[in-house]
Amino acid sequence: MEYFNTGLSYYNNGQYVPAAEQFEFAVSLMPGMVDAHYYRGMCYMQLNQILRAEEAFKMALRYNPNHLLTREALGLLYFNSGNYLAAKAELEAARALNSVSPVVYYCLGRLYMQERNCKEAILAFDKALRLNPGYAEASAELARAKAMCGGGVKKPSQPPVREEKSFKGGAKALDPSEF
Repeated sequence: MEYFNTGLSYYNNGQYVPAAEQFEFAVSLMPGMVDAHYYRGMCYMQLNQILRAEEAFKMALRYNPNHLLTREALGLLYFNSGNYLAAKAELEAARALNSVSPVVYYCLGRLYMQERNCKEAILAFDKALRLNPGYAEASAELARAKAMCGGGVKKPSQPPVREEKSFKGGAKALDPSEF
């Protein structure tokens, strides 16, 4: 834990090389320490060492497949690297784990637009904006998606109103004793 805490201190101060070294020491002593693998991957992302970051994230997911932060980070790593198929899988997994990152939904929206899946794209951009109303890129993409897709998600139409025929009279009212 001492290596992890020291690494976290370095990481929070933007010193990614010594932070990565400390996280490496931590996982060498405790291979199942998911957070150390995650932060190791984050350090490597900051250092633009994409393959090492990917390896660290995959190791974290090996020990905990439901580690939300790792799913988000790996999905964004793939998205930024142009590996859109893998990005979609990771970002959808993050969404299933109830991600609250607007960037996750923005990237998902972009991926859905590439597939011409307007409904899902609009829902994703809308979710990004609900999480961060000031997210200008998501707002622009939502407007673009609605323009391309003809308004976006269609609400279910109301069933037509059915007029009942009103009684005009002409028959004798029944007395309950006649039943």
